[in-house]
Amino acid sequence: MDRFTRILTKKCFEFSAFILFLFGITAALPPAAAGQRQVKSYDLVQVVSLALEHNRSLEAVRHGVEASNWNVKRAYSEFLPRFSLSQRLTRVDNVSVRNANFAIEGLKSLPGFEDVNIPPLLFKDTYQTGLTVTVPVYNGGRLTANLESAKTLRDTEELTLKDAEAELSLQVVRTFVVYVKNREFVQVRRKSLELAESNLKNIKAKNKLGLRPKSDILRWEAQVATDESSLIETENTEAISKISLANIMGIELEDDFEVVGISEPDMLETIRKYIVMVNGNLDKQVDRYYREAVNNNAGRTISILQTELSRTSEKLAKSAFLPRINFAYNYGWQGNDTPALDGFRSWDASIQFSYSIFNGFADYSDLQKARAETHRFEKMQQDFDRNLFVSIYSSLNTIKSTLARITLFEKNLVQALDNLKLIQNRYNLGLASNIDLIDAQALETSAQVNLINTRYDLYIDGAELERTVGKKIALY
Repeated sequence: MDRFTRILTKKCFEFSAFILFLFGITAALPPAAAGQRQVKSYDLVQVVSLALEHNRSLEAVRHGVEASNWNVKRAYSEFLPRFSLSQRLTRVDNVSVRNANFAIEGLKSLPGFEDVNIPPLLFKDTYQTGLTVTVPVYNGGRLTANLESAKTLRDTEELTLKDAEAELSLQVVRTFVVYVKNREFVQVRRKSLELAESNLKNIKAKNKLGLRPKSDILRWEAQVATDESSLIETENTEAISKISLANIMGIELEDDFEVVGISEPDMLETIRKYIVMVNGNLDKQVDRYYREAVNNNAGRTISILQTELSRTSEKLAKSAFLPRINFAYNYGWQGNDTPALDGFRSWDASIQFSYSIFNGFADYSDLQKARAETHRFEKMQQDFDRNLFVSIYSSLNTIKSTLARITLFEKNLVQALDNLKLIQNRYNLGLASNIDLIDAQALETSAQVNLINTRYDLYIDGAELERTVGKKIALY
């Protein structure tokens, strides 16, 4: 019996050690290996980076930049000489060959010409080979205008890419802020529901003691139902804004993820930054930011390039009224019945001069069209500058107004919290009605929502101003 007990104890010990070993391995595994699903978390910098990396519209613009670079190289190549090698095979009928060579056959039949090698005047198969070199000398400025146009288009594509990246960054910031804001709204609505459920529970307890009527229970049940409905609606809005954020980020829509919101210190620093910005003479601030936007706004530079491109098109249209001069050199071999370069060699060089005298008014129409396009883009550029000034003026005033509303809603929230605490105490003592407490709770919830909404509005207003000025959007 003692021996059996020792064996059993040993086996139990070995089994326990084995279980502990397995448990240790499982505990050491990462959550994904242990069967737990990891949820990725992104901050705003990572969200913007992912969007810029995966956005297909940006990829299309990048290919446009690549194409414009090759277009510039193509324009440069127009100044280089052209080399072409040509070879032609001509076949004629037997009758024509016989008639063309009839005199040679007759000549060979004469005494003394039997052994003379006289080549035929016409071959059945004739191979002709030649090398041609063409060098542009003067083309009325057409080649220079084409090069200027290609460079302007390249610069426009590069700025379009920069502008598209800035616009996408702004859209990402807006979508990010909307999601984070809705997430905070859910917390506010959930807290409001918890408070309503707590009051309902207290009312039911007091009703059992005969301290509150049945009608109070019904009122609070209705309030709980209202808060539940508001919470569900807010959660749905949060879910929609989250999937919108996933879409603009370019990640899989079914992937679960979270984002790191804007911390309270960062939000307060943002508020302080914009308070400093709008303090003092607002007109001077507008002028300062407008001068900065004139130098940095990609859209404005694009409008300038479009005007320059139209002027280049006007130069190209004028080139049709100017002469064209080219140098051509030809080196060839006399045609014979073999493709080998064994015929007589010859060369010629020429200066080719051409001048269009009348082209049915097509050239004149093209020139007038180009001039009209130049005037159109000049006016569009002037209009863009005016709109840019208005946009900056509007943004700064919007920021100033938003800051004032933040101050107002902060005071409203403090007042609403104090009022709710006071009414809650009075209600517990039987000195306030259900309506008073419900109104106080609704006022406090509304004050929180207004403050959250306005603070995030300030963040978006600032991002829009930075986008207009041409600055890199401050992500925190």
